[in-house]
Order: sequence, then structure tokens, then C-alpha cells
Amino acid sequence: GDYASPQRKSATPIVLPYLTTPHWLPDEVVNGCYICDREFTFLLRKHHCRSCGKIYCDDCSSSRVVLPKLGYTTAVRCCDICVKDTAIEDSAIGTSSLGLLPIEVITQWTKLCSEDTQELHKKAVLGIPDALRPMVWSALTDAEETINKNNGLYRVYAAMPNEVFAPPIALDIPRTFPYHPKFGKDGSHVPALENILTAYSNFNPTLGYCQGMSFIAAMLLMHMEEEKAFWIFVQVIKAYHMDSFFSDNPERGPNPYLQMFRKNLEAQAPALVAHMENEGCDPQIFAVQWLRTLFALDFEMSRVLRLWDIFFVRNLKFMVAFAVAIFVFGQKEIMALHHADMLMYVKKKIPFFVSTYFEPILLMALKASKDDKEDRAKRKLSFSRFVEEKNLRSPGSMSPDLRSSGPDLRSS
Repeated sequence: GDYASPQRKSATPIVLPYLTTPHWLPDEVVNGCYICDREFTFLLRKHHCRSCGKIYCDDCSSSRVVLPKLGYTTAVRCCDICVKDTAIEDSAIGTSSLGLLPIEVITQWTKLCSEDTQELHKKAVLGIPDALRPMVWSALTDAEETINKNNGLYRVYAAMPNEVFAPPIALDIPRTFPYHPKFGKDGSHVPALENILTAYSNFNPTLGYCQGMSFIAAMLLMHMEEEKAFWIFVQVIKAYHMDSFFSDNPERGPNPYLQMFRKNLEAQAPALVAHMENEGCDPQIFAVQWLRTLFALDFEMSRVLRLWDIFFVRNLKFMVAFAVAIFVFGQKEIMALHHADMLMYVKKKIPFFVSTYFEPILLMALKASKDDKEDRAKRKLSFSRFVEEKNLRSPGSMSPDLRSSGPDLRSS
């Protein structure tokens, strides 16, 4: 049963706040403990952590805590990671302490990130621990290496004025996560967000700033410091092919990812596509909005983070597969609706639908995209060449004064 080991049971329940509803992993998708990785057996049973929703063995989830913001007013089972992360309220917005995690968990993820293995993909699908997410995303994108190779250049790009893109950036920033304490109109991370978007428009003026970019940059800023967020943002746009959703250059031709979305949805749900088009609702319109923000705009944050974890390990094709899976899984409800009601349902109700049926939709997307994995080494090489081409000034030729100029990044 769901009982603690007598020798490890807490004498006094811990009161542990949480900001987001956990995603409850189904028993059938997990074979081993999320912490110690021991395989479950008849004797070594599965237990859900009420705080994060993941599955652990009894030894790794013997503590009992109170989770008032999740509706638990009496002590319930909680895993060792959630208990040890005493800054868990901050972890929901990306500021939890790495030092409070078990050293074996940190070591395991560090090793996994250095090897593009099936085990890494498996762990990413289950979700990266909140406190480890900054480290893992950074490792998967080689952010530290990029910063070292381009020492000081971010400050230069952030300090340069940009009359062309400054107005749309200023217009979009207050509309980016407007109710988040760090963003909106007067949030603490607004200056950092403006710096990143300005720096990118100077770094890559051909593409510049486009609507939707601010949500991607803000998501990164929730989890890491400014300069690192910028270089990962650059990699997301280029190496992960998000520029397909921001470029209006006719020479690039049609967006291949929207073509992929259309082709796969027509193959899996032809009747749905025909019905939506007969009602004047092109499913591609919704897919564009979801994909150009990587689902950050409308969907529940805990679910979005799961998608981003897999995105960094896999690629944009997985996100396309998830968009297709939403429509395929929800086609019964959509088929019963007509124009106005259909528009309202997809815009307002689908995010709640996805939160409720997240796991089966995710499994459908994973199955559909299981063969769409990119070579991480090739992606890294392509990105390095792109950065070198954009940086007309090399770090070696830049004066120390110029390299140290620009906004103070320490406050963010």
C-alpha cells in the first residue's frame, strides 16, 4: 500500500507550497524509480509523489508533506527531490537551488547530457526535475561553450540601439506573460527580456524581431541568467529551425513544418480536416500560433515545460507531432461543432483539454515522431558556423572596453 517506511517517516509534516498542478504519470509508462532507477517489481511497488506527479519507489518517497495549494491539507506522500528542494515555490518560475538536490541525481543528469543516448530521451520524456532544468537545457544546447567562444559579444549586441525593431519589441513586451510576476508591464525581468530581443535583432538583422519571439525568450529567462538565455534563444531560432515560423522571405518557400503538420493531420484525421475547412476554420491557423511560441502562449506551464524538455532532446518535428495529436485526440468534440463554436472551442477549451489528456496526447505524439531524431553533433556544428558567420567582430579583435560595455547583466 501507500505507506511510508517506519524508520523514515517524518515526525512532523512539512508544509510545502506549489504553484502548478502536477502532471500525474500513468503507472503503465514507468518501469523504474525516477530517482534511484531501480526496476519496479511485485515487492518494489510504485508510488506517486503528490507534489510532482512522478513515480518513485518507497525508499525515495517516504516523506509526508502538506500541499495546501494543491488541496492537500493533511500530509501526503512526497518524493525526496520535492522535499529537499525547499525553494520549490521559486522552482516553478525557475529559481530553485541546485545545491539542495541529491548529488546522485545531479551526477546522473550530467552524464546523460554528455551522451545522446536512449536513456536521455527516456528521462526527458518523463520530465526534467525543476531544479535541474536550467543545467540540463544549458548542457543540451552547449550554452556555456557558446558563451566562452563569444565572450562579451552579447553585451555589445544588447547595447546597440535598433530603431527598426525597438517599436514592435516595446509593444509586445507588456503582452508577454502579462500576469507573471517577472514579466508583463513592470516585472523584474522586463529589462532582461528587452535586452535579449534587442540583442537578437542586432545579431541577426536579416530576421530581426518577430511576434512570438518574446514568449520563447521569456520562457528561457524564467530558468536562467540573461546571457545564457540569449545564446540558447539564438540556438532555438536557428539550430532548432524556429526561424521557419518567423521568416517571410519568399526565397525560403513554404514553411516545411506547417506542410508536415498539414500532411500528417490529413493522413490521420481526414474527416476532421474536411469538416473544419467546410466550417471556415483552417487547423493550420491554430498550429501556427501554438508552434511559433512552442506552446508557451495558451497552455498550462507544467505541460509546456514537459514539451520543452523533449524538444531540446529531440527537435521541432516532435512539437509538430504534438500539435497534430491534439487535433486527432480531440476530433470527436471538434466534429460536433460549427464555425463560431468551433473557433471558441479550439482557442479557449483546447488548452484545458490538453491539460486533462496530456499523457495520452503526448504518447501519441512520441509514437508518431519516434524516428524523427536529429544528430546532435551535426546540429552543434551547424549552429557554431552560423554564429561565426554572424559575428563580424571576433572576440580576439574586440577591445576590452568594447567587450565589457553594455547593460549590467548581474541584476537579472
